[in-house]
Amino acid sequence: MSTQGSIPDCQLLTCEQSKQTFMHPAPARSPSPRRHILQRHIHQRIAPPFGPVVAPPCCGQALSRLIGWGMGLIDWFRALRPFPTKPHRGGPDDVPTDTFVLGIPLAQAIEAQRQHDRQRASSRSPLAGLRYTDAECRLWRWTDSALDSAIAKVVAEFARLAPSEHEAMRDSLTLEDFYTLFTFVQRCVLVALRNGEADRIPLAFTAIAMVAQARVDWRDLVVAIWLARYAGQRLSAPVAGIAARAAKLAEPETAKALLPDRNKPVNLAEACGYREVVTSEGVALFRTGYQRFSPSADIPAMAFAAALALEAEGYAISDIELATDLPLVWLNADEGSRLAQMVSGFSGCASIHGVPAADPQPESSGQSLLVFIAEAASESDARDVAFAAQGASDAKRTVLGLASGRMCAVIIQRSFMAGTPPLEDMASLERLRPVIEPVLG
Repeated sequence: MSTQGSIPDCQLLTCEQSKQTFMHPAPARSPSPRRHILQRHIHQRIAPPFGPVVAPPCCGQALSRLIGWGMGLIDWFRALRPFPTKPHRGGPDDVPTDTFVLGIPLAQAIEAQRQHDRQRASSRSPLAGLRYTDAECRLWRWTDSALDSAIAKVVAEFARLAPSEHEAMRDSLTLEDFYTLFTFVQRCVLVALRNGEADRIPLAFTAIAMVAQARVDWRDLVVAIWLARYAGQRLSAPVAGIAARAAKLAEPETAKALLPDRNKPVNLAEACGYREVVTSEGVALFRTGYQRFSPSADIPAMAFAAALALEAEGYAISDIELATDLPLVWLNADEGSRLAQMVSGFSGCASIHGVPAADPQPESSGQSLLVFIAEAASESDARDVAFAAQGASDAKRTVLGLASGRMCAVIIQRSFMAGTPPLEDMASLERLRPVIEPVLG
């Protein structure tokens, strides 16, 4: 694709759109975790202006990261309400009354881990202390990590164990360890796509085989499997055989997830909620929604350039999402208004999610940055959207609007914690204008 100005060349590889309609999720399992994928960033786009977020009690680094990965079952009707849990009666579907959870599958995984800890003799996990940083967890930009080789050694050791020893190692692993393995799988997938390293695919499947399905959100397990399948198919690896060998190492429930549809082509957007993008730094995975996305401008390149610029301005960017929408709440607009028509006329929209890099506990402060970049139907529409954003600031958020040609950007800095004012005021946020305007062309 063509570039404008200083925007890095960025080619979108997977463009097929899903026309799925969002449905409010039910607690029961479904054949696909697509709903889970769709909900992952709703709390950043819709919920915070309407009420506080109550996070689950601290249960280690994994849960802190899970808040960023997937919020679980989040109410679509513009309010994030945590689910009070049922009284604890010792059953697998119950969790203690002093716990708030963001999704029933995650609550069940937490309780399964607690029961596992009570019933099993403690033994030191080979993954204890091996935890990826937030920067190493992101997929929109590659970051080298020494942990990859350390975890790969543990995974290879698991594969060499006798069948009777697999369960012992798995029993020693914790929920945090399993999510470290999921991150390892994602990183195997990304480096395989970036460098054509097909030997990473068996390693990813073996890491999945180490997971105890009952002690994770089952949807995250399925997404990890599909990511590994996708990368294997892209590199012409014998995915069916690799998955079958991994299933022999897995416990029964994980094996059941590994075996079906091994030869079925994976649609990355529909199955995993990602799109493969080639940036100026190589292949990356951007999250994707299911809104219209057929812009004439190179929005993926613009979003990537904006993310790099924002990191230089003191923000740690966690995700870039394509084919998203711009919620009217950020413009103080109503459904049916002229502004609503302008927003619905966007040919494409991307969002960028981040937190202040200097904030040692962003989960506690709730301070975050949200940027939308969109292509409007006309230059006047882009100007009107930017103008509306300029007037949308209040005591809870600071909003900056920009426009250049048919491109517009809306920058929101706020805290989603009740009673916490935004870190930036309009004067300080204005420093981002000369940073983002050149990206818009």
